[in-house]
Amino acid sequence: MDQKIFSFKGDSDAMIVRGLIKILTTIYNETEVQEASNIDPYKKLELLNLKEHISSQRSNGLNSIILKIKEFLTNS
Repeated sequence: MDQKIFSFKGDSDAMIVRGLIKILTTIYNETEVQEASNIDPYKKLELLNLKEHISSQRSNGLNSIILKIKEFLTNS
C-alpha cells in the first residue's frame, strides 16, 4: 500500500514568521500523513522555549498555522 507523504510550504514578509514556518516544515515535512497526524508540535516547540521570545500575536499566528495543518491532516 502506498503511503501518502505530507509536505507543505509557507512564506511571509516578516522574517520571524518565515522562521516559525521553517520550524513547522522541519517538524512535519516528508512524514507519512498518519505519522504527521500524530505529531504534537506544541511539545516540540516547547523544547525550543519560544514562548518567552515571541509576542502573543506571533504565538497566536503560529497556533493558527498549526490548527490549519491539523485540520488538513484530519481531512486527508
